[in-house]
Amino acid sequence: MQKILWLFLSLAVILEARENPFETSMSPQTVGKTTQIKDELTDFKSTTLTLPSSARILKSASVTFQNLDGSISEEIVAIDQNVDWHLPLMLSQKTETTAPKPSAPVVTPPSIEKKDLPPHRFSKRKNPHQRLM
Repeated sequence: MQKILWLFLSLAVILEARENPFETSMSPQTVGKTTQIKDELTDFKSTTLTLPSSARILKSASVTFQNLDGSISEEIVAIDQNVDWHLPLMLSQKTETTAPKPSAPVVTPPSIEKKDLPPHRFSKRKNPHQRLM
């Protein structure tokens, strides 16, 4: 009975073995990922914030962000001004507006009218080989 049991176990192990034991069972896309968070973030443009009806003075604003090294930082800006709670607050990223570069001034030559031109000495020639006198 023990021989049949060992035969059955060895057969089960052989059938479960992979052809290449060094091949990973995970796909290359999931190897090295430690979390299920997707890194498909979009660029920030703007967001709005509606204040509660009891808000009258805006004391400060804080923004929490992640640095390049992965650490989390917070910037706090003191405001201390009255605020109308009816109007939403808007936080947006300022884009650099490039002013048009001043181009080189265009110099136009003085206009010359046709009557001011001296008569062309070859203008009355009919035959190109004819000499003017």
